[in-house]
Amino acid sequence: MPKVKKRYRIMVFVILLLQSLFTMGCWDRVNLSKRAIVVGMGFDSSPQEEKILISAQIVDPTNVRTPRSGGGGNEPPFWIATSQGTTVFEAIRTMTHVSPRKLFFPHNQVMIFGEELAKRGLKDHLDMLMRDYEFRETNWILVSEGKAQDILATETRINNIPAFFIRDLIIERRFSSQFGVINIKDLSQRILSKSTAPIASYIFLEDTDEEQRLNMSGTAVFDRDMKMVGILNKRESRGLLWVLGEVRGGIIVVTDPDQCTYSLEILEATSKIIPQNKDGKPTITVQIKGSSNLGETSCTEDLNKPEAWQFMESLQNEAICQEVTAALAKAQELKADVFGFGDAFYKKH
Repeated sequence: MPKVKKRYRIMVFVILLLQSLFTMGCWDRVNLSKRAIVVGMGFDSSPQEEKILISAQIVDPTNVRTPRSGGGGNEPPFWIATSQGTTVFEAIRTMTHVSPRKLFFPHNQVMIFGEELAKRGLKDHLDMLMRDYEFRETNWILVSEGKAQDILATETRINNIPAFFIRDLIIERRFSSQFGVINIKDLSQRILSKSTAPIASYIFLEDTDEEQRLNMSGTAVFDRDMKMVGILNKRESRGLLWVLGEVRGGIIVVTDPDQCTYSLEILEATSKIIPQNKDGKPTITVQIKGSSNLGETSCTEDLNKPEAWQFMESLQNEAICQEVTAALAKAQELKADVFGFGDAFYKKH
């Protein structure tokens, strides 16, 4: 009897094992050939005030060109689907009227809001984008001068899919540090903050002799109700990034009293915000540390002298202070705590 029971148990185990092998599968798999892969989204105000106009940049695999193949013809490797609705959710679902395939969002890179819509307010339009599992927290948030749809429809060079081109501009921001960047995750944290003002990258179409091209420069600023209240220019944006400790590189050009110029390349930078109460008054001290390299100079001064480098360092420190001061002045003008000073006090006290 013990042997029979043992054999019975082995047989049951083998049967269960075989059943588990046959029932294995990817039940939640997605056949990408039956999906419209969205890589960029635009949000604009609609002619009908109560509605929002949404544009989706969808990859067209038949026209994607690669350096090796060089194929794909003259057609762009993407197309723009548009729809409108009272809510973002409704507008996205309405796109099934113009797209024969269901939209697939996990590969989306950027979300661009037209300036007109941004000034009216984005609070009611962000809920689904932050809630739906298909939208990744790493999606970049931008505000465009003019319509977001026009930005997505602009053909680009090197990377011929505009959403990827914009993503690459954001990644390579370290070469200038002249515009702020934010993704869905960081934007939601600013929105949930008690005082910190939300921001977004600013993008626009620049006219050249041959064509219009995309240009990222400056930072859009919002109030606590997610209404756009202004823009930090390149100088003010870098002043903001100095305080936030997000300067990754760039060039500082300084001039001495003899009109000699020095181009200093930023190698690294860190910052620390120190909130204090002095004589019953709240004060903020910002410590900024960094290093740079001399890339170019118009002077013939002997750079072997230590005092020459000390002088350049003093000019650099003054330039950084001026950029931070410019950012502070603009933030006060806009009545927006883009630096997070309020949160710094809240955490400490």
